[in-house]
Amino acid sequence: MSNITSYLPNVEGRELFMLEHTTATMTESQRRYFAAIYGEQRKEPMMVLGLGLLGFMGFGGINRFYVKKIGSGILYFLTGGLFFIGTILDIFKYRDLAYQYNEEKALDIAMAVKKADNF
Repeated sequence: MSNITSYLPNVEGRELFMLEHTTATMTESQRRYFAAIYGEQRKEPMMVLGLGLLGFMGFGGINRFYVKKIGSGILYFLTGGLFFIGTILDIFKYRDLAYQYNEEKALDIAMAVKKADNF
């Protein structure tokens, strides 16, 4: 049984632990299929940070759209990142925003991979 890092070398820390736990019961072919899909849909924390920094140029909420938080993205966009306070908070918690998106995506993909293998 190989480690998920052989398929997703960029992943580290809390996200790596979550992925190892999520794929622990998968076969090698399921793990490979999971990694291929997840690798395409995963959001990079540094991209979330970069888009968050655009909030200081008047484009608040772009990072939230990127991680599919559409409601708060619209709110940030219309209020200037909640008057820059929300933008500043997002700069500090950019890893959490990316992790939350990636965790949800990983669970969805894992369910789909397991279902597809059962048919």
